[in-house]
Amino acid sequence: MLTITLLVLAAVVIPLGCGHRPDTKDNRAAASESLAAVNVDASVVSDGSGDAIGRVQVANAYTQIVRAAASSRIAGSLVAFPPGAFDIDANVTIAEGVNIATSSNLVQLIDSGIVVQAVAPAVEVTFSSDENTLLPFLEKIPLPLGGVKPGQSLVVLYLKNTPGAAGLSLGLLAASDLVVDGGWATFSSRSYGISQAVYLASMSASPVKPKQVVTQQKILPVASPSPPSPAAQVAPSAFSITGPTDPLTGGQPTILWDFANSADSYELRLDNKDPACGSPYRIYPGLLANGQVADKVQDGINFVCVAAINSAGRTLATNSGFKFVADASPPPVPSSPVSDSGATTSQIAITFHWSAVTDVGPAGLSGYTLQVGTTPGGEDIFNGTIPSTSKQIVGFDGLTYYARVSAVDAVGNASAWSANSAGVTIHASH
Repeated sequence: MLTITLLVLAAVVIPLGCGHRPDTKDNRAAASESLAAVNVDASVVSDGSGDAIGRVQVANAYTQIVRAAASSRIAGSLVAFPPGAFDIDANVTIAEGVNIATSSNLVQLIDSGIVVQAVAPAVEVTFSSDENTLLPFLEKIPLPLGGVKPGQSLVVLYLKNTPGAAGLSLGLLAASDLVVDGGWATFSSRSYGISQAVYLASMSASPVKPKQVVTQQKILPVASPSPPSPAAQVAPSAFSITGPTDPLTGGQPTILWDFANSADSYELRLDNKDPACGSPYRIYPGLLANGQVADKVQDGINFVCVAAINSAGRTLATNSGFKFVADASPPPVPSSPVSDSGATTSQIAITFHWSAVTDVGPAGLSGYTLQVGTTPGGEDIFNGTIPSTSKQIVGFDGLTYYARVSAVDAVGNASAWSANSAGVTIHASH
């Protein structure tokens, strides 16, 4: 554990609330007593990575900040307490916490369609007293690497001490409750516990709303600044590979898996012979989240194996041998389009046609992308995909038209463009 000196800054440096209501109430929905027996998929014990401790003093007129250790994976994370946050002096610990972004947790908070795309390291904040703060404080935590992509939603999952209750709240904050700046999310809270930023696949057209359920678990207050011993760490929990969900994919598929508690990193292996990945043709070590493979995979059957790893050992995904069929090869280049109209025609309708090609990969051909323009390689007249090997266009008198074509397979691989057709000029008035 690294102990740091508490930083004391004027309150104006980091305005309290950062866009939230400046009241003393928790801005999350009230807990439902009918859900008090909900189970939570997390062991509420910090892994001790990069712990930092600061003492928040009652007799202090400034905002007091505790930052995570610079050597930790959550370096840059912080908590900022306004004057009057506590009614007694308190030690505050900020550390990397266990992963709580599991499918079993999320399914309790979102109705359906839950797909975890990426997670950031969890941040755990603990007080030396078994009390929440009197006033809201600011918490700043990291976002997953890579930034949110189209079709993804940002939420902050939390497992925190419930104000006025004996248990913890499992819940989430939607993006509308966060201030996002670069790779960080800032929000207000009055509770100690774990927070974790998560990117989810798009679930619906409506935004994710804040929600929470009450559990029977409890985070114990900090007894001492000593970190857990390495022997106390356990091997990562069991988890499963969940994607790609389509058994037929292109050359760079996105591999998804459930996240394992206590995992520090993941290792992905691809094998085209052994379901147990005993003879992998490619290994991706040190992964922190799901993602698209960096290189083209091999055509045909690909077996996927993922291992969760920490200093106490490694855990293989429960469905190692997960497989998909990949097609990384584009179809052959079609022949140049031709027109039976010849170099000139008195008709304003011109039909271009070309010879069919057969896909070399397992996906099969889906169609052809055709471009027709008034210059070679142009697309000002037509640019689209069609299933057949011919297309009629309607032109204007006095203009010359050119066409080229590309073959496309069922997973989106496209051939190079064919050569441009000979020009066809319309002389309808002659």
